[in-house]
Amino acid sequence: VFASRAGLLGAYPDTVQRTVDLIPRPRGLYDISKVLGESFGYMYSSVHGMECVSVRIGNFNPERDRPEHPHHLSHGDCVRLFEAAVCHEDVTCEIVFGVSDSDWALYDVDHGRSVIGYDPQDVSHVAAIDRTFDRSEPAEPLGEAPPERVLITGAAGRVGRGLAAGLRERFEIRGFDQVEMPDLDDTIVGDIGDHDACLRATKGVDAVVHLAGVPSGGSPWKDVLRANFDGTYQIMEAARQSGVHRVAFASRAGILGPYPKTLQRTVDLMPRPQSYYTMSKIFGEGLGHMYTWRHGIRFTSVRIGNFKLERDQPGHPHQLGHADN
Repeated sequence: VFASRAGLLGAYPDTVQRTVDLIPRPRGLYDISKVLGESFGYMYSSVHGMECVSVRIGNFNPERDRPEHPHHLSHGDCVRLFEAAVCHEDVTCEIVFGVSDSDWALYDVDHGRSVIGYDPQDVSHVAAIDRTFDRSEPAEPLGEAPPERVLITGAAGRVGRGLAAGLRERFEIRGFDQVEMPDLDDTIVGDIGDHDACLRATKGVDAVVHLAGVPSGGSPWKDVLRANFDGTYQIMEAARQSGVHRVAFASRAGILGPYPKTLQRTVDLMPRPQSYYTMSKIFGEGLGHMYTWRHGIRFTSVRIGNFKLERDQPGHPHQLGHADN
């Protein structure tokens, strides 16, 4: 049983009903740690058969002695909440909300009540919630000149080489990787986990395309942690410090996991990771939302599918070619 937080959905307007399948919009590293904790739970449930429950609790006040804060959970609330979660039967991986009576109308309580152990109560004192909500966010005018110099991290890799070759006719390209990049004139050789190297790489560029990281395929946790988690944080923080306003992040289409093939994939679906690599992409997207919310960086996560430079296998129509990227 994992103690998560209801505030993972706090960035949504108050008119939006919170449900367990609404994708989190983290606003801080603490939020992101809870997103990762839930991802660990799903992965261990899917891969190892563990029974995992993530309890998204609201604010906690042991005595609930502040009437002006009706959203607080008392000591007794939390005891009932976690006792129910521990004893709940037929769990694979489940997310439930633990919120006070005053918040019920905002959350998916039909799902949560049976697990939390609360009895239905009168919530007529809570304002009615508008269930109709367009989750798409209209883009604001950029109000700035188009980028001229673009940094590509992982520029020595297969995707990076192809992307650099395709973009160099329009932009000045700088490559950043841990090995030499003979096809590029402007390069930084260094470790993506080294903050000083990231600062050198981001200095003077207008945009970053972040590809660098350990690829999928069962890489050890320590390698994924260093390159994909810490490396993504270092490049985002360096971009902020260098005044870069645009970051494009290479995520993966497989981030959604084993949903039925009959279900249309949308950006609103909750990811179901089955590997550390996929979890690193969830982390990267969460970090991007945080830097957008806190620092105004224009962040785009591109969930790319399989990439084949020449796309010379007609039997694999789902592969992306050089021009697609």
